[in-house]
Amino acid sequence: MAAPGKWTPRDATDRIRTCANNAAFTPHWKRFALECLHERDLIVGDVLHALREGMVLDEPTPSDLAGYFRYTVESKVPNGEGRTLTVVVVPGHGCELKIIRVTWSDEQ
Repeated sequence: MAAPGKWTPRDATDRIRTCANNAAFTPHWKRFALECLHERDLIVGDVLHALREGMVLDEPTPSDLAGYFRYTVESKVPNGEGRTLTVVVVPGHGCELKIIRVTWSDEQ
């Protein structure tokens, strides 16, 4: 199967939201992303909310694997006390999203 390729921020927002709201959605967590959750006292639901409701505002950056790209999704989350959560993902095939990093936008 070919890599998903590069999407515009608008297309990435639509595709990631559609995927995150699909029953076939398969999140793949990198250990670093899970460590980020723990360090920030976040829950998986915060990340899922960001993926379902958030927006990709910036152009993607290349992933380590040729043809794949990292997208940064930003969203306010219910448990965020008004802060914006940033989730870095790499879309795969179908509704697979590899979750790379989770931070607050004011930490970057």
